[in-house]
Amino acid sequence: MRTPFGHFHPSLTRWGMGVLLVALTGGASAAVLYEQSPQDDGPGYFANANTPQQMADDFTLGSAASLDGITWWGSDNGSDAFVVRLFNGIGGTGTLLQAFNSPVVTQTGTALTDEAQNPVFRYDFSLGSAFSLAAGTYYLSVQTDSQGLSDWSWLQGVSSNGDFWTRGEDTDNWVSPTDGQGQALRGDLAFRLNGIPAQIPEPGILGLLMLAGAGLALARRRNPG
Repeated sequence: MRTPFGHFHPSLTRWGMGVLLVALTGGASAAVLYEQSPQDDGPGYFANANTPQQMADDFTLGSAASLDGITWWGSDNGSDAFVVRLFNGIGGTGTLLQAFNSPVVTQTGTALTDEAQNPVFRYDFSLGSAFSLAAGTYYLSVQTDSQGLSDWSWLQGVSSNGDFWTRGEDTDNWVSPTDGQGQALRGDLAFRLNGIPAQIPEPGILGLLMLAGAGLALARRRNPG
């Protein structure tokens, strides 16, 4: 028995799949997930194996995202290798989420200087494979890993919440930094996170999905085999 859709065109299947693909991928584009812009003439904080001193700063994602790039600003690293780490928590020695040891980093000169008038450079690290992060608060740590080459420092960023942390080595606890008089230091570190935010389908996208699904269902009825 011929159904009311007996003359349904066979290209409907391809059309439905095309609509479905557009609906699912249309909003997935790279974006800045979080940024604390570099502060021109701002202070720099040692973050290297020479001192030794490590620094970390927090960031919060309002929704899940795929992290695919990290950028930070600081002094010339003297060709030292970097260690980039993400922590779930900063209490005690911290809860390590992911470490990127000796990542391939591109160093680019900028027109900025730190408070000592040293030139500031931008460092870009592409993860290659996106790293998934759920909504929540995390901590980013960046330092140079080689002794004897440079006393690299991480530039202060335009203030967000004014909280950052320091420690000497991996076995030390993270603490809030203080100055020479024991007074708490307030500030943030300059970095940017790039990636693809998780997409929640908008009403228009949901409509496309329903339309595509209906088209595929009709095509299946026309060609049950």
